[in-house]
Amino acid sequence: MRMLNAPPLTAQQRKSYLYRTATNLITDYHRAQSRQRRWWEGIPRRPEAIDPRADLPTDMERLFLSIAAQERALLWLAYVEGEDHREIAAALGVQEKSVKVLLYRARVKMEKILREHGFEGRQ
Repeated sequence: MRMLNAPPLTAQQRKSYLYRTATNLITDYHRAQSRQRRWWEGIPRRPEAIDPRADLPTDMERLFLSIAAQERALLWLAYVEGEDHREIAAALGVQEKSVKVLLYRARVKMEKILREHGFEGRQ
């Protein structure tokens, strides 16, 4: 609906617009979930009702969520979507020259997190 209400866009602009809109909606959703989780954490519970396995960050989604939203977006666009630096810059609203550095930093950070959780990378 948001794209239909937007001014006319080229194919590349539509792709960037959709990605940016989806990213913003997901960020808003997670913020709301975080607020709700903090509210629930404030409610006292019986010790036997708490699952000790609930806090283990064992799945990739949790590991991926442990880095900043921009870093997740960079990694996703580069390695899942196969976008080039120009397209990533347009989608994220950063300078094209910055993408290479930001992507490198995000990759190093994610690699460190994966190693800390027992995932061995290429040497």
